[in-house]
Amino acid sequence: MDDLTGYLDKNPESFRQLYGELATVVAAIFPNAEKACAYNMPGFRVRVSDEEIKDWKGTIDPNYLQIVLMQRKSGVTLHIWNPLDYDALDRKRDELIKAGFKVMVGCLQWNRKQAYPMDVVERLLNSLRGHTTAQS
Repeated sequence: MDDLTGYLDKNPESFRQLYGELATVVAAIFPNAEKACAYNMPGFRVRVSDEEIKDWKGTIDPNYLQIVLMQRKSGVTLHIWNPLDYDALDRKRDELIKAGFKVMVGCLQWNRKQAYPMDVVERLLNSLRGHTTAQS
């Protein structure tokens, strides 16, 4: 977990606070979520299937929903990769745009000065709970 702590320490307090808020939301929705640092981004991974997919190719493990944050010059990006539900962001696109997010493939970009709309993220993550088959 040193990568995670190191990454968080290098970022502004506002980002660390946002990560803490996300951690609270993720823990409430996905009690079995594990802290992770994927591609140098802090976040969480949630097992999405009870049956492990062993023969896969690619860079993202299809056994896990991954929820990670990244601080960029353009703002904060929230990456959501769910191998069982690729269309989650598209289904919520209108709500996400209305809240102020820029919706991109697999991630949400936030570069506003207002408070981060964690309530919208919470509703999005709740909708993903139904798209996992692993027992919680």
